[in-house]
Amino acid sequence: MTWPTGAGGNGNPGVAQLVQATQGGVAYVELAYVVQAGLQAALLRNRAGNFVQPTPAGGTAAAAAPIGISPSGNFSITDGDGTDVYPIASFSWVLLRRAQPEITKARALVYMWRWMITDGQRFATDLLYAPLPTDARNFGLVQLTKITSGDNPVIPYLAAG
Repeated sequence: MTWPTGAGGNGNPGVAQLVQATQGGVAYVELAYVVQAGLQAALLRNRAGNFVQPTPAGGTAAAAAPIGISPSGNFSITDGDGTDVYPIASFSWVLLRRAQPEITKARALVYMWRWMITDGQRFATDLLYAPLPTDARNFGLVQLTKITSGDNPVIPYLAAG
């Protein structure tokens, strides 16, 4: 099927503004922009057959649903199993260079991401983001232990916050 197309907006703010100004406009923007612009959000049917609205809890449920991680580390939480799962949830991805040239900067980088993955999660819901479930937090912490400087782990072990 070929979908009709129309105008495009610049990033989430531009798309939200365009949808707000277009009679019958439909688009996908992250939840914060839906709330901030006062847009209506569609309830979507998830794999379990439930119609769910976009909420931080639905995103957390999607991230907590069982996922298959390929040998290359690829995975998706879109259309996951679970009664409360929001079906078009996704992670925000961060790419970090595994081999860091300067140990001081490397430690600052790792500790900043450790805080974001652990203690910083307490701010997620207020910012209209889904807090990471325990398994996702632990996955992130393990990835941080793989960052090296001078062929040595920056931090060999990271306990959850």
